[in-house]
Amino acid sequence: MKKLKKLPALFRKATGAAILFAAAISAGLLTSCNNDTDQHQLAVMYPGVSLLYADNTTDSLVFLTFDSWSMHSNASWLTPRGKTSATVNHDASKRYQFIVYFDVEANTTGKSRWGNVEVFSYEYSASAYYLQLGCHNVMHPAGTPVTYINDNRNLPETIRFEATDSANVTLDSLCFSVQADWTLSFAEGEDATWLTPEKTAGTPGENIVRVSMTENTSDKERNTTLTLKSSGVSTNISFKQLPKKEED
Repeated sequence: MKKLKKLPALFRKATGAAILFAAAISAGLLTSCNNDTDQHQLAVMYPGVSLLYADNTTDSLVFLTFDSWSMHSNASWLTPRGKTSATVNHDASKRYQFIVYFDVEANTTGKSRWGNVEVFSYEYSASAYYLQLGCHNVMHPAGTPVTYINDNRNLPETIRFEATDSANVTLDSLCFSVQADWTLSFAEGEDATWLTPEKTAGTPGENIVRVSMTENTSDKERNTTLTLKSSGVSTNISFKQLPKKEED
């Protein structure tokens, strides 16, 4: 059985590149001080880039400013709660921190989506970026990007989860974290008698499901797919067992 590997490692490069990109845009624009009574600043403290899974339904934006502000979400699936602007009586000795919470729609498309929220204050604007994957947080088996948003290899669009086992391996597992009750079943049209998950339903949080298999004594590879469902989101997880002859 393979060692568990956390999926977020796939996106460290993506989020890091986007944060640097955002920082480069913002660095020279967000602070000015003409004299002791004319201090202005707009600084997004969270997030640089937020990584969301398909069933994550809340997030936030935290920023600092001395001035009145407004904001706009450029993603229809990312909706601010409550007010999207505020009037501030400017005082150079008082810098305010604001937190705006967002409702995030569960991503049932099977593909990642990328959006941003713009904040406007004084003469400045700043953006926070949100990447919502089209899958649950599956930690094992590890995910591999298949396609990318606008061919940008920092932004995975679809992800494949597949465990590959030797013919004589009879135990593997799934490890995943979900926000609501979940079910696990064979994908439509499949019913593999050689593979059996120990549980087919459960509760929110991190779950480990053992998967038992019979030895593959044939000379042919065999494959099957399980579908994890939770919060209206479906994630396919494939299992491949190699033929006996490849190991002889």
